[in-house]
Amino acid sequence: MSTYDITVEQRDAVYASLSPEQRQFLSEGMLRGRRTAFAMTLARTKGAVIPNEATYEEIEHLLEDWVYTGYTDAGRISAEHSCLCGRPLRYQHRVQHKVTGQVLHFGIEHLKQHLGMDAKTVAAILKGFEVLDAERDELLSKVHSGWTLESQVAVPDGLKLPADIQAHLDLGLPLLDKQLARLKSKIRQLLEPLELQHRRRSAVRDAPAAETAAAPPPAEPEEEWQLAFDLFGGEAAPAAAAAAHPASSAAGAGPDRGANPLTLPERLKPVVIELLSEGVGSVRVMCEVLIQKHRGDGSRSSTGKPVNLYMQVCLYIDDELVRSGRCRLLERSNEDRVYAWAG
Repeated sequence: MSTYDITVEQRDAVYASLSPEQRQFLSEGMLRGRRTAFAMTLARTKGAVIPNEATYEEIEHLLEDWVYTGYTDAGRISAEHSCLCGRPLRYQHRVQHKVTGQVLHFGIEHLKQHLGMDAKTVAAILKGFEVLDAERDELLSKVHSGWTLESQVAVPDGLKLPADIQAHLDLGLPLLDKQLARLKSKIRQLLEPLELQHRRRSAVRDAPAAETAAAPPPAEPEEEWQLAFDLFGGEAAPAAAAAAHPASSAAGAGPDRGANPLTLPERLKPVVIELLSEGVGSVRVMCEVLIQKHRGDGSRSSTGKPVNLYMQVCLYIDDELVRSGRCRLLERSNEDRVYAWAG
């Protein structure tokens, strides 16, 4: 990530110059980011492998202790916003215990002291928060310097933009460097086929007639149904992958071992429905909940993805829930599938 130098005074002044809608967007984005970073770190300490796109609402289904609920920026160091130790703070952070409901307020330096976390976990949480702070400073620095999208890239008419990028542009906020890189990649993907078509037409026009007649026809695209059996984008099929990577999560060593690798056990189907109805759309997150809390098959590929269980959940949702209209597919990639519950 690039470094964007901006003093605390400049940062506060630029933030104050934003419209109420822009400030709200930035504040809510920082809160979502902190909650996600906190939950992601704690889930990973439990052995869960979480996709980066997962929301904190989804990840917090894996947590049983503390969840991050927010922070207060007092604008200056204030005794009214103090740490548990009594130290006055500018930034006061809040966490809540999922079981007892206890709420704690503290300065970020005392995260380890008040929550009893090990130093490695605390360091990972702080690193995540630092990334978010750097992105906030990047955005405000760009506002301060008069950044414009037009000075960075020409966006073709009709290009459908990702929701997060569109939200920034709708509010008149600069894009982060990582968003700009994604946007440029989408533009290249859009334009490259046109360039390839132009080159192909030129090659056909310039080639001798005999060569043109002998050219093989283009391959037909794969049928849609085949995608259901290639969910890992070229990785080994479930049974083969499990054999190739026998070292799998101990959490998955349950009564389902040896069952049909394509069939989700009956006892797990109600859990999947419950997770979907509670807003967990990511199949990767569902799998981690099933492994961590319900003794689902913990066989994993070399990258840490669940193997059999991921396939089982996808096929169950597609065959029984999507087909019956109880949920619908929102997104699909080689990394994950995301569904929405329809009831």
